Amino acid sequence: MTCLSLVGSRKVGLFAASFVLAFACLVGWASPAHATAITVTETALGASGTLDGTAFNDVTVTLSLTGNTTSITSGGGVYILEDPATVSVAGGATVAFADSVAAVVNQAAGVGGFGDFSSNLAIVFTQNPVFSTATLTSLTGPVTGSALFNDGALFNTVAGTLDFTSITSSTFKETLGGTSVPEPSSLLLLGTGLVSLLGMTLLRKQPV
Repeated sequence: MTCLSLVGSRKVGLFAASFVLAFACLVGWASPAHATAITVTETALGASGTLDGTAFNDVTVTLSLTGNTTSITSGGGVYILEDPATVSVAGGATVAFADSVAAVVNQAAGVGGFGDFSSNLAIVFTQNPVFSTATLTSLTGPVTGSALFNDGALFNTVAGTLDFTSITSSTFKETLGGTSVPEPSSLLLLGTGLVSLLGMTLLRKQPV
């Protein structure tokens, strides 16, 4: 298991989120832990771009990731859930990301959204003051705000590359499932560690 911590900073017109590499994870024996299912979605509204070379214009694009609460890592006010993620354009077929993707809430930056670990870039983030005190399990409803994204950056899916050229606004939502799932009792993460993802850089902020 990998421990993750995100440290964020913002500049004018630029949000940089970075993970700092420091492997210090220990594994030991412990009693069973329980996980609650969690689904995180990021909806890009009024989005334009391409998927596998096919253009889409002023449509809704939905990114989704499902995991469990025990997989969430945190540090410095940043909460990260890395699990297989999908994207759907204008209500079309759901396509899996080929890259390693994570849902992230960064309190210091006031954002929540999806980042691509493989390319070290943010895909889409929602900016809203609500995130300054939020976690990946504390929000009780969808949060809409300004969309932060990398204009023209390419993200790999099983159906080809995805890119955004404009997004009007975006909405972040988390949904907790009601069923607890027992985790293996033999292993528990005892140490702490940090894994680096430099330059989750957001180059454009679109007005709501």
